Amino acid sequence: MNAAISKFVPYLRAPGHVPDRNLAILSSKNNSFAQSLMNELCQLQPAWHCDLLDGSDAPFATIADNATTSFVYVPSTTRDGMKPDLNEAKRTLDRTPFPRGSQLVLLSSALIYGTGPGRPGLVSEEYVPSRNGEGRIPEEWHQLESLAREHLDLVAVLTVLRPAIVLARPDLFSRLLSHRMALSLPGHDPVLQFLSLSDLATAMICVMKAQKPGTFNVAPDGVMPLHQAIKLNGSNRLPVPRTIRRVARASEVLDFFRYSWTISNSKVKEQLGFAPEKSSAAALREFQRGNRDVAQPEPEFDKFGMDKSYIRFYGKSLFKFLSEYYWRIEDKGLEHIPRQGPGILVGMHRGFMPWDGVMALHTIVKKTGRFPRFLTHPGLLKFPFLANFMTKLGGVVACQESAKRILENN
Repeated sequence: MNAAISKFVPYLRAPGHVPDRNLAILSSKNNSFAQSLMNELCQLQPAWHCDLLDGSDAPFATIADNATTSFVYVPSTTRDGMKPDLNEAKRTLDRTPFPRGSQLVLLSSALIYGTGPGRPGLVSEEYVPSRNGEGRIPEEWHQLESLAREHLDLVAVLTVLRPAIVLARPDLFSRLLSHRMALSLPGHDPVLQFLSLSDLATAMICVMKAQKPGTFNVAPDGVMPLHQAIKLNGSNRLPVPRTIRRVARASEVLDFFRYSWTISNSKVKEQLGFAPEKSSAAALREFQRGNRDVAQPEPEFDKFGMDKSYIRFYGKSLFKFLSEYYWRIEDKGLEHIPRQGPGILVGMHRGFMPWDGVMALHTIVKKTGRFPRFLTHPGLLKFPFLANFMTKLGGVVACQESAKRILENN
């Protein structure tokens, strides 16, 4: 019997002091992320008895039927960290005798939602990517969740967590930010979310205390553009064209460095009371330097990638020239634009490059002080530099979900 298992099982059956909760972390013995997560959980809940159980070599011994036992499965991933090891998952779930009434917390990933030019930002758990946009990466995360549901049918409570990027979890993003020279795709600056290990552990504790089944996104409240993350990390950015990088990386993998893929944390906050303590910037500092001090000044970034300093810069240069000297634009009716609160501006548009919308944006900013956003055709976001230009001006993917969220955020 595995040493960790033999230590864990007698503890469950001991006649003496009973811990508040028995927590079994299921993972392979080589999963360093699972070990780090268990250490974090033990620090946050010292009254819980935690053990890391490896079921890859031999079947687990029968675990005492104890409804206060919670299991957390931390799947291993492929070398790039983008897909789960489904063979290991099936083997582990087959060999684990889940007591009736116990709970399994499955650590999935926000990669399940995929990415692409048509994917809106801050998606909820109900978001389903279009079949055209779904690739092997989200498909395999869906298979992992399906495996868990099949094995736990009517036996144990299943809670699925879909965290944003956890830099303590070995993947392409943690490797990218571990080097002094960070490769990026020129003309693309996706908005990302970095979740601290401590916030992930806190979310898991909220789930286990509530014994609530379901699927929950786990993400910080703030976001960070990739270029800013590289800069904050002290790395140097090296733009390498996608056509060259496709020699070593699949196009589907590179798309996660090309398009934004943020998730909403509203459900886990509302239903479980989870409150993330650390921003994406704080999580990045914690990963790189082990700095857990959250009292440092926090940079703020727009959730959809708008950059007001970028707009002001071009407003004093290129946009001013085009508006006042090239097209000599005249305007009327600006008094109908509300100075605060939501509003919808609808106008005619012709042509591929929406310079009419850009000039409307420039005029509204200059004369009202408000920064309007606009819905962008997903096709425009495929092009390097144009995608970055449109996003920083306030463009979001043209869909009902994007429009609704923008109006809700005022």
